[in-house]
Amino acid sequence: MASINKLSIRGVRSFSPDDEEQVISFCFPVTIIVGANGCGKTTVIESLKYAVTGSLPPGNKSGQAFVHDPKSVGQTSVKANIKLRFTNRAGNSMVVVRSMEVTQKKTTMTFKALDGILRTVDPRTGERISMSHKCSELDRQIPALMGVSKPILEHVQFCHQEDSSWPLQEGAVLKKRFDDIFDSTRYAKALEALRKCRIEYQGVAKDHKAELMGLAAHKSAAQGFQVELEEAQTKIDNIDEDMGTLDELVQAEESKMQEAQKVIAQVDDVHEELDEARNQIDKEQMLIAQSASMLETDWTDQTKYTEKDLREQLASFDDAMGEDEQRRTDLEQKYRNLQKELKTMQQQEVQMNSEIGKLTADREAYQVLLKERISKMSTIAQEHRIELNVSQQTQGSFIGTQQSAVSTATAFTTGRDSVGMSQESTVSISLEDLEVFQKAVKSKERGLRNELQEHRSRHQEEEDTILAAISDLNAKKKAIESDVRRTQEKINSARRELQTISAQTSSVSRVRKSDIDDAKRQAETFSKELDVVTKDPRRNEIPTEIRKHEETIDGLKRIIEEDKEALQQLRRCAEEQNKIDILQTQIAQDVEVLEENLRDNSFLLQKYKLQVPDASTLANEDDRLNAMESLVTAAQDKHEQSQQDLSKSNDELGSIQKQVSEKSALLGHNQRTIASLRDQIVLLNAEDRGVKKIERIVSMVRRFEIENLQGTTSVDVNIHPQQLLEHMTNMIGELSVKDDQPESIARTIGKLAGLSKKLDENGEIDGIVCPCCSREMGPSEVEIFQKNLNRLSDPEESPIMQSDKSRAEKNRTAVSNYERWRNAINQGMNDYLDNQRVTKDLQEKESVVQDEEKEVKELQSTLEEAKLKAGDCQMEVNDLRELVDMTVRLRDDAGRIADKQSQIVGRESQLTFLAPSSAGRDLRTVERNVNARGEEKENLMNTIARLNKEMSALNNHISTLSTQASNAEQLAKQKEQKYASDQQASVKKVELSNTITECDEELKKLNLQMAPIDRLVNKKEAEKERIRRSAGEEEARMTKELNSFLADIQSFNYITERIDRYLSSDKEERLGKMNADLEQLSIDSKATEAELRLVRPELEELSTKVNNQLRHKKTITENITLIGRMKDLDKLERKVSELEEKSEAIEGSATCSEDHRNAAQRKKELVEKRARREGRKGGIIEQIRGLKMKLEAPDYKDVEERHRQMMIKHETTIIAVSDLEKYHAALDKALLRYHGMKITDINKIIRELWALTYKGEDIQNIELVSGQEGGSRASRSYNYRVVMTK
Repeated sequence: MASINKLSIRGVRSFSPDDEEQVISFCFPVTIIVGANGCGKTTVIESLKYAVTGSLPPGNKSGQAFVHDPKSVGQTSVKANIKLRFTNRAGNSMVVVRSMEVTQKKTTMTFKALDGILRTVDPRTGERISMSHKCSELDRQIPALMGVSKPILEHVQFCHQEDSSWPLQEGAVLKKRFDDIFDSTRYAKALEALRKCRIEYQGVAKDHKAELMGLAAHKSAAQGFQVELEEAQTKIDNIDEDMGTLDELVQAEESKMQEAQKVIAQVDDVHEELDEARNQIDKEQMLIAQSASMLETDWTDQTKYTEKDLREQLASFDDAMGEDEQRRTDLEQKYRNLQKELKTMQQQEVQMNSEIGKLTADREAYQVLLKERISKMSTIAQEHRIELNVSQQTQGSFIGTQQSAVSTATAFTTGRDSVGMSQESTVSISLEDLEVFQKAVKSKERGLRNELQEHRSRHQEEEDTILAAISDLNAKKKAIESDVRRTQEKINSARRELQTISAQTSSVSRVRKSDIDDAKRQAETFSKELDVVTKDPRRNEIPTEIRKHEETIDGLKRIIEEDKEALQQLRRCAEEQNKIDILQTQIAQDVEVLEENLRDNSFLLQKYKLQVPDASTLANEDDRLNAMESLVTAAQDKHEQSQQDLSKSNDELGSIQKQVSEKSALLGHNQRTIASLRDQIVLLNAEDRGVKKIERIVSMVRRFEIENLQGTTSVDVNIHPQQLLEHMTNMIGELSVKDDQPESIARTIGKLAGLSKKLDENGEIDGIVCPCCSREMGPSEVEIFQKNLNRLSDPEESPIMQSDKSRAEKNRTAVSNYERWRNAINQGMNDYLDNQRVTKDLQEKESVVQDEEKEVKELQSTLEEAKLKAGDCQMEVNDLRELVDMTVRLRDDAGRIADKQSQIVGRESQLTFLAPSSAGRDLRTVERNVNARGEEKENLMNTIARLNKEMSALNNHISTLSTQASNAEQLAKQKEQKYASDQQASVKKVELSNTITECDEELKKLNLQMAPIDRLVNKKEAEKERIRRSAGEEEARMTKELNSFLADIQSFNYITERIDRYLSSDKEERLGKMNADLEQLSIDSKATEAELRLVRPELEELSTKVNNQLRHKKTITENITLIGRMKDLDKLERKVSELEEKSEAIEGSATCSEDHRNAAQRKKELVEKRARREGRKGGIIEQIRGLKMKLEAPDYKDVEERHRQMMIKHETTIIAVSDLEKYHAALDKALLRYHGMKITDINKIIRELWALTYKGEDIQNIELVSGQEGGSRASRSYNYRVVMTK
C-alpha cells in the first residue's frame, strides 16, 4: 500500500525562500498537525496536494499567491521548492521534487512551474536514479505510482478547506466531480458523443429521405420508358411473325426450286455420265490407235494367233532367258555398286549445294531486305507525308564491301544476271540520310502525339464549358432546394410554436370568463361586508346598550337561548345553501370545460367521422351523459377495428420480412458462389495455365500456316482445341507421307528414256521417239532430249530432286512443330475443359442471381409498402387510443356533472325541514341579535373591559375584511390578464395555421420551378454526351493514325535489325569454303563416272540382247492389252446406249428449267416483302435504342437499384438512430446505477464514521442521495444532496 513519509517545503506562502527547508515526517498510523492560525497548517495540505497532483489551491491567482511574495524579501523573483518522499504501491521508496518561480514585474507577477524530478533507487544495484519530467507527465505518473486516482487525491485525501463543502454544491457540478472520482468521465463523454452522433444521423436520414423522393420520381419515369420499350418489342414480335410467315413461303418456293433442281441435277448427272462415257470411248479409241501404231507386229485380228495362243507364248517365254540374264545381272551388280559410290558422292554434293543454296538464299534475302527497307521508307514517306531525301550511288561488287556497310552504309541489290553474284550493281544509303529519316520519323511521331493531345485539350475545354453550365443549373436547383428547406423549416417552426402554445394554453390552466366573474363577485362581497362592518352602529351603541341591559340580564339570557336555537337551525340551512351554490358553480365550470375540450378535439373526432354533441345536447343533463356514452362506444369500436387492421398489417409485414430474409440469404450464397467461380476463371486464365497456352498455340499455328501455306489457313481464331488436335493430326499425316527418293526419280527418268527408244523387229534401236506422243525426233532434238534427261537424273542439277528435297525439309520442320503444339494442347486440355465448365456454371449462376435479385427487389418493394401501411395503421391506432382516452375523460366529466346535479336536488329537498323555529328571520339577523345579547351579557359580567375587547374585535374584523377585499381585487385583475393572454394565444394559433398554409403553397410553387431546371440539366447532359461521342470518334481516328504510323516504324526497325544481323554473321566465309569442297568432290565423282563408262558398253550389249527378248515379250503383252482395250470399247458403247435411254426416261426433264425460273421469281418477290418488314423492324429497333439510351441516362440508369440502395441507407440510418438512442439510454441507466452503487458504498462508510464520531441524539444518520430529477431527456439534471435522518 502507498504512503507518504516525509515532506520538505521552501518558499511556499509563509515559508521563507531564504531559510532552510522545513521538513515534516509523517508517522503511522496517524499524524496530527496542531498550531495557531497562520502558522502554515493549510500550506502543508496544499503542498502535499501540489506534490502528488500538481493542482494549485483555490483562490491563488493562477499560482502567484501560492509562492512567497517577492516584495516581502525585496527580490524580483522567488523560487519555491517542495519535496515529498513516499512509498509507491510496489513498496519502493521514491522522492518527487517540484519547483516553481514567481517573477515580479512592474504591475503584475507571473508564475511558472519548472520541470520536476523523480528520484528512486535501483533495487538490484542500489544506484540512485533521477529522472526529469515535465509537470504534466508528473501529474500523470505520481497518482499511477501511488495507486490512487488524481480526483480522489484532489477532492478527498488532500481536499482544501475552502472546497470541503463541495458535496453541498449543485447537482450538475457534483455529478461531474463524482464522475471524476468514480472514473466514469469517459462514459459521460461517450453519452455526449452518442447524442451528437444520433443528431448527425437524424440529419443524414432527412437528406436520404429527400434523395429517396427524387429517386422515386426517376423510377416512375423509367417505368414509363420501360412500358414504351415493351410496346415496341411487341411490334417487333408481330413483324417477326410476319417475317416468319414469309420465311415459310420462301422455304416452300425453295423446296420447289430444289425439286426442280433435283430433276435438273439428275438430267445433268446422266448427261455428265454420257459425256464421260463418250470421252472414255474417244480416249480408248485414241489409245487403241496409238497402241496399234506402236506394235511391231499386230496380231489383234486373231487370224494368226488367238488371245489364248498369245497368253501361252507369254507363259513359255521366260524359259528362253538363261545365261545372258545371269551375266547381265552380275554386270548390273557391279554397275550398281559403282553407281552407289557415285550416288554417295552426289548426295554429298547435293548437301553441299543445299547448304550453298541456303547461304545464297540468305544473301538474296538480305538483298531483298535492303529493297524492302527502301520501299518501306518510301511508303512511310508517302503515307505519312514525310520528306525523304536519299542520296544513292552505284558500286560494282557487293561482296567485297559488305562488312564496311555495317557501320557506314546500307546497300540493296538493283539487278544481277542469272548465273551468280560476281557482277552486281547496288545502291547504298548513307548513314547520315538514315539518321535524317529517323529524325523526321521521330518529329512526325511527336507531331501526331501533340495533335492528339491538343484535340484532347480542346475537347476538355468544351466539356468544361458544358459542365460549368450544368453546375450553374445545379446551383439554381440547389437554391430552390434551399428555399424548399427554408420554407419547410418555417413550417416546422410554426408547428413547433403551435404545439408550444397548445401546451401552454392547456385546458387545465386556462382561465375562463366564469372564473373572472366569480373573482369579481367575491371581491364585491368582501367590499360590501367591509362597508357593512365599517358602518356598524354597534360601535356607538355599545355603552348605551350596556346600561340598558344591566337591568334585564335575566330576560337576555332567555332570549339568547332561544336565539341560539334558531341560530343553529339557520346556520344548518346556510351551510346547505352554500353547498348548493358551490355545486351549481362547479357544474357550470365543468360544462364549460367539457365544451372547450370538445371544441379542442373536434378535428380528431371529425377525422374519424364521430358526431360531436352540440350545445343544446350538452345543456340537457340526460342527453349530455348519453351523448358521451355513445361517443366513447363509437371511439372504442374504431380503436378495436384499427387494432385488428394493425395486427393484420404486422402479420403480413412479418411474413414478407421472412421471405426477404430467406431470399436475401439465398442471393448472398449465390453471389459468393459467383465470386468463387470468377476467381477460378481468373486462375484458369492465368498466363502459365492451359487456356492461355492454347490461345497462344492457335495464334502460332495460324501465323505458321499463313507464312508457309500460301498465305491461307483453315484454323479459326475461336477453334475448339479438339478440332485443332484433329487438324494437327491430319496435317501430320499429310506431311509425313514418304517423299520420293532420288533413286526412284532416276529410275522413272530411265524408264522414260527406254520408252523413247524405237526398236526394230530384231530388238535393235531404230530411232528415238517422244515417250508422250510417240513422235520421232531429229538428231538435234535427240541430243537436247538426252541432255535434258541427263540433267533431270543428275542429283546436283535436277530441279525435281532439289524441289523434292526442299519440300521434305519443310515438311519435317512442320511435323515437328505440329507434334510439339499437339503435346502442349493435350497438356492444357484439362484447364480448357475446366474453364468451359466453370464459365457455363458462372453463366447459369448469374442468370439465377439476376432472377433472385429481381425477386428480392419486388419483395423489398412489397415490404416497403407493407411498412408504410403498418406505419399508417400504427399512427391510426395511436390517434384512436388518444381519442378513446379523451372520450373516456369527457364521459367521466359528464358523469361527475350528473352526480353533482343529483346532490343539488337532494339538498334542495332538505332545506324545508331544517329551520322551523327561525320565525322568519334570516341568519345574519339572528346572529346579530345573539351577538348583541351576548355582548350585552358579557358587558354586564365584565363591565368596561368586555366592551373594549368587543371594540377591538370589531376593529380587527374590519382590517381582515379590508385585506381580503384587496386580495380578491388583485386576484380578479390577474385572472383578467391571464384571460387576455389566452385570447392572444388563440389569435396566434390562427396566424400560425395561416402561415403553415401559405408555406405549403410556396412549397408547391418551388416544386413547379424545379421541373424546367431538371429538363435543362438533362438537355445539357445529353449535349455533353454528344460532344464526348464526337470527340471520342475523332480521338479514335487520330489514335488509329498514330498506331498505324508506329506499326510502320516498328516494321522498318525490324527490317533494319535483320539486315544488321546478316552483316554481323560469317555466312560469306562459309559460302567460299563450301565452293572449294564442292570442287574437290566433283573431281572424285568424275573418276567414278569414268569407271562406269568402261563397264557400260558390255552391259549395254548384253542388255540389248536381253532387251530384244524383252521387246518380243512386250509385243505379245501389248497385243494382249490391245485386245482387252477393244473389248472395253465395246462395253463403253453399250453403256452410252443405255445412258441415252435413261435420259429420255427421266420424268419432268423437259419442264424442270421453267419450273425452277418461276419458283425463283416468286421467291424474289417474297424476299422483297420480307426486306420491307425488315426496314420497319429497323425503325422500331431505332426507337428501342432511343428508349434504351434514355434508360441508360444518369438519372434513369439503375434507378431501381439506386432507389433500393437509398431505401436501405434510409432505413439503416433510421435503425442506427434508434439503436443509438437505445445505447444512450442503456449507458445512461448503467451510469446512474453505477453512481448509485458507489454512493451506497460511501454512505456505508459515512454511517460507520458517523456512529463513531457523533454522540448526539438529534441526528441519527447523514448520507448522500443520488437520483435523476424528472423532466425531459434534453433538460434532465442529477440530484445529489446531503440528507440528515432524525
